[in-house]
Amino acid sequence: MTQRSELKQRYLETKAQLLGWLASKLFTYRETGVDGLLKRILLPNKRKASQDNTSSGKL
Repeated sequence: MTQRSELKQRYLETKAQLLGWLASKLFTYRETGVDGLLKRILLPNKRKASQDNTSSGKL
């Protein structure tokens, strides 16, 4: 069985809390903040996609 120092244990607990907080910010359905920015960059624009679909359907 391994033993950790108190400092190492606190470090690991803090790291786990921060990663949990970051994950909750990244994987939400909000439009603002980090998650909104990533969605705007990674996901296709719905308005452009719908306009492309309707314009190509008319041809």
